[in-house]
Amino acid sequence: MATYKAPTVPVTKYNMTGRVAALEVAVSSNDSAVRELKTRVDNLPKPEPPAAPQKGERGPAGPAGRDAAPAKDGRDAVGIPGPQGATGAPGRDGRDAPQREELDNLLIEQHREWKALRQDFEALQAKVQALIDMNLRASEYIEFLRAQTAARLAVARSQK
Repeated sequence: MATYKAPTVPVTKYNMTGRVAALEVAVSSNDSAVRELKTRVDNLPKPEPPAAPQKGERGPAGPAGRDAAPAKDGRDAVGIPGPQGATGAPGRDGRDAPQREELDNLLIEQHREWKALRQDFEALQAKVQALIDMNLRASEYIEFLRAQTAARLAVARSQK
Protein backbone atom coordinates (compact mmCIF):
# COMPACT_ATOMS: atom_id res chain seq x y z
CA MET A 1 0.00 0.00 0.00
CA ALA A 2 1.38 3.39 -0.96
CA THR A 3 1.64 5.97 1.77
CA TYR A 4 1.33 9.70 1.30
CA LYS A 5 4.37 11.73 2.32
CA ALA A 6 4.16 15.46 2.85
CA PRO A 7 6.23 17.36 0.27
CA THR A 8 9.38 19.16 1.37
CA VAL A 9 9.14 21.77 -1.40
CA PRO A 10 7.15 24.90 -0.46
CA VAL A 11 3.75 25.27 -2.10
CA THR A 12 3.66 27.35 -5.27
CA LYS A 13 1.24 27.61 -8.13
CA TYR A 14 3.65 25.56 -10.27
CA ASN A 15 3.85 22.42 -8.13
CA MET A 16 0.23 22.07 -6.92
CA THR A 17 -0.76 19.79 -9.83
CA GLY A 18 1.87 17.19 -8.96
CA ARG A 19 0.97 17.29 -5.27
CA VAL A 20 -2.73 16.78 -6.02
CA ALA A 21 -1.91 13.88 -8.39
CA ALA A 22 0.25 12.20 -5.72
CA LEU A 23 -2.55 12.61 -3.20
CA GLU A 24 -5.08 11.06 -5.59
CA VAL A 25 -2.78 8.06 -6.17
CA ALA A 26 -2.41 7.54 -2.42
CA VAL A 27 -6.17 7.79 -1.85
CA SER A 28 -6.98 5.33 -4.65
CA SER A 29 -4.43 2.76 -3.40
CA ASN A 30 -5.78 2.98 0.15
CA ASP A 31 -9.32 2.73 -1.18
CA SER A 32 -8.49 -0.53 -2.97
CA ALA A 33 -6.79 -1.86 0.18
CA VAL A 34 -9.92 -1.10 2.21
CA ARG A 35 -12.09 -2.91 -0.37
CA GLU A 36 -9.77 -5.93 -0.30
CA LEU A 37 -9.83 -6.05 3.50
CA LYS A 38 -13.63 -5.77 3.51
CA THR A 39 -13.96 -8.75 1.15
CA ARG A 40 -11.57 -10.75 3.36
CA VAL A 41 -13.67 -9.93 6.42
CA ASP A 42 -16.90 -10.81 4.58
CA ASN A 43 -15.47 -14.18 3.43
CA LEU A 44 -14.35 -15.32 6.89
CA PRO A 45 -16.15 -18.47 8.03
CA LYS A 46 -18.72 -17.84 10.69
CA PRO A 47 -18.00 -19.72 13.94
CA GLU A 48 -20.37 -22.60 14.47
CA PRO A 49 -22.01 -23.26 17.82
CA PRO A 50 -20.74 -26.28 19.74
CA ALA A 51 -22.48 -29.57 18.97
CA ALA A 52 -24.95 -31.04 21.45
CA PRO A 53 -23.66 -34.00 23.45
CA GLN A 54 -24.60 -37.43 22.13
CA LYS A 55 -27.24 -39.46 23.95
CA GLY A 56 -26.24 -42.68 25.62
CA GLU A 57 -27.75 -46.10 24.98
CA ARG A 58 -31.22 -46.83 26.24
CA GLY A 59 -31.26 -48.92 29.40
CA PRO A 60 -33.40 -51.95 30.15
CA ALA A 61 -37.09 -51.46 30.80
CA GLY A 62 -38.13 -51.18 34.43
CA PRO A 63 -40.78 -53.22 36.18
CA ALA A 64 -44.39 -52.54 35.32
CA GLY A 65 -46.15 -50.11 37.65
CA ARG A 66 -48.90 -52.45 38.82
CA ASP A 67 -48.72 -51.48 42.48
CA ALA A 68 -48.95 -47.72 41.91
CA ALA A 69 -52.19 -45.91 42.47
CA PRO A 70 -53.74 -44.75 39.22
CA ALA A 71 -53.29 -41.04 38.60
CA LYS A 72 -55.80 -38.86 36.83
CA ASP A 73 -53.80 -37.73 33.75
CA GLY A 74 -50.84 -36.87 36.02
CA ARG A 75 -52.56 -33.73 37.27
CA ASP A 76 -52.28 -34.71 40.91
CA ALA A 77 -48.43 -34.47 40.68
CA VAL A 78 -48.29 -30.82 39.57
CA GLY A 79 -45.62 -28.88 41.46
CA ILE A 80 -43.76 -31.97 42.73
CA PRO A 81 -40.22 -32.05 41.32
CA GLY A 82 -39.09 -35.20 39.54
CA PRO A 83 -35.79 -37.04 40.00
CA GLN A 84 -32.64 -35.34 38.67
CA GLY A 85 -29.70 -37.39 37.44
CA ALA A 86 -26.02 -36.46 37.54
CA THR A 87 -24.44 -34.70 34.55
CA GLY A 88 -22.63 -37.19 32.30
CA ALA A 89 -19.12 -37.00 30.85
CA PRO A 90 -18.73 -35.27 27.46
CA GLY A 91 -19.16 -37.71 24.58
CA ARG A 92 -19.32 -41.45 24.92
CA ASP A 93 -17.46 -42.38 28.13
CA GLY A 94 -15.41 -39.17 27.89
CA ARG A 95 -13.49 -40.32 24.79
CA ASP A 96 -14.44 -37.27 22.71
CA ALA A 97 -13.00 -34.74 25.18
CA PRO A 98 -9.69 -34.15 23.27
CA GLN A 99 -11.61 -33.44 20.08
CA ARG A 100 -13.73 -30.94 21.97
CA GLU A 101 -10.58 -29.13 23.16
CA GLU A 102 -9.31 -28.95 19.57
CA LEU A 103 -12.60 -27.41 18.45
CA ASP A 104 -12.52 -24.91 21.30
CA ASN A 105 -8.93 -23.94 20.44
CA LEU A 106 -9.88 -23.55 16.78
CA LEU A 107 -12.82 -21.35 17.74
CA ILE A 108 -10.60 -19.18 19.96
CA GLU A 109 -8.08 -18.81 17.11
CA GLN A 110 -10.88 -17.81 14.70
CA HIS A 111 -12.04 -15.15 17.17
CA ARG A 112 -8.49 -13.77 17.47
CA GLU A 113 -8.10 -13.62 13.69
CA TRP A 114 -11.50 -11.94 13.33
CA LYS A 115 -10.53 -9.33 15.95
CA ALA A 116 -7.18 -8.62 14.24
CA LEU A 117 -8.87 -8.18 10.85
CA ARG A 118 -11.43 -5.80 12.36
CA GLN A 119 -8.61 -3.73 13.88
CA ASP A 120 -6.79 -3.61 10.51
CA PHE A 121 -10.02 -2.62 8.82
CA GLU A 122 -10.70 0.18 11.31
CA ALA A 123 -7.12 1.48 10.94
CA LEU A 124 -7.46 1.56 7.15
CA GLN A 125 -10.81 3.31 7.42
CA ALA A 126 -9.19 5.99 9.60
CA LYS A 127 -6.34 6.44 7.08
CA VAL A 128 -8.75 6.76 4.16
CA GLN A 129 -10.83 9.31 6.07
CA ALA A 130 -7.68 11.31 6.87
CA LEU A 131 -6.68 11.29 3.19
CA ILE A 132 -10.16 12.39 2.14
CA ASP A 133 -10.06 15.21 4.69
CA MET A 134 -6.58 16.20 3.45
CA ASN A 135 -7.84 16.18 -0.14
CA LEU A 136 -10.77 18.42 0.81
CA ARG A 137 -8.38 20.89 2.44
CA ALA A 138 -6.17 20.84 -0.70
CA SER A 139 -9.16 21.71 -2.90
CA GLU A 140 -10.01 24.64 -0.59
CA TYR A 141 -6.42 25.87 -0.88
CA ILE A 142 -6.50 25.58 -4.68
CA GLU A 143 -9.72 27.60 -4.77
CA PHE A 144 -8.07 30.23 -2.55
CA LEU A 145 -5.09 30.43 -4.93
CA ARG A 146 -7.40 30.73 -7.96
CA ALA A 147 -9.29 33.57 -6.28
CA GLN A 148 -6.02 35.40 -5.52
CA THR A 149 -4.82 34.93 -9.11
CA ALA A 150 -8.13 36.19 -10.50
CA ALA A 151 -7.92 39.26 -8.24
CA ARG A 152 -4.36 39.98 -9.38
CA LEU A 153 -5.35 39.63 -13.04
CA ALA A 154 -8.28 41.97 -12.53
CA VAL A 155 -6.01 44.59 -10.93
CA ALA A 156 -3.43 44.20 -13.72
CA ARG A 157 -6.10 44.64 -16.42
CA SER A 158 -7.56 47.70 -14.74
CA GLN A 159 -4.11 49.35 -14.62
CA LYS A 160 -3.58 48.98 -18.40
